[in-house]
Amino acid sequence: MTERNESHARYLAELILKIMGIIPRIFKDKHSNTWRIRLYRKKAYNLVRELVKTAVREPDAHLMGGLFDAEGDYTYSKKRIRFTNKDYELISLVSNYLEKHGIIHHIYLRRKGRNTWYVIEIYGRNTSLLLLYLDLRHPK
Repeated sequence: MTERNESHARYLAELILKIMGIIPRIFKDKHSNTWRIRLYRKKAYNLVRELVKTAVREPDAHLMGGLFDAEGDYTYSKKRIRFTNKDYELISLVSNYLEKHGIIHHIYLRRKGRNTWYVIEIYGRNTSLLLLYLDLRHPK
């Protein structure tokens, strides 16, 4: 995992230790202004795979909060929350969760050069409504 905020990177490392019982390696990347968290255990890989399978079948505020923490952003001046990803299955998962909670959103496709990705946008009062259904942890 890569994280710009050192205190959040350390929080994630502590969470990994608490949940998995594995001490991750955390270090400052020499080539970028980021912190890296690494795990070298097959146990962690298998546990994450099982947790993801369960979470995808029954998405909740924790999963969605984590997704928005990792791939979302908020623009204060436009009162807009966006979620961006290349994987349409993940976009569909998030969209279904939003629909389940009555949150109006829009999905569109973006292209830049050879790269293509999907964007979910939520505007206005729906941004405040969305926050009720997300367990956000990232300090930003």
